[in-house]
Amino acid sequence: MGNIAVEAQRAVRLNSKSYGDRALCLIDDFVAEKKLSPGGLKELLRIRETLCSYFYYENSEYIESAIKHIMAFAFMERSENTP
Repeated sequence: MGNIAVEAQRAVRLNSKSYGDRALCLIDDFVAEKKLSPGGLKELLRIRETLCSYFYYENSEYIESAIKHIMAFAFMERSENTP
């Protein structure tokens, strides 16, 4: 999850579609593993939608808050899975 957050942040900071594509691929792989709760899946897909909107439709309305959200979400997931 942390990898997704870092890639998304890097993609937005550099305004790089290739990093954005990498972040989207990481999200798709993570979703395919089905290791998230239904709420976590919903949040991750919401982040994916925001990234797609930013890179493919040039809609930057929510991107900064989405990056902050995914970083917090990644930290929360990490702390829940740490013994």
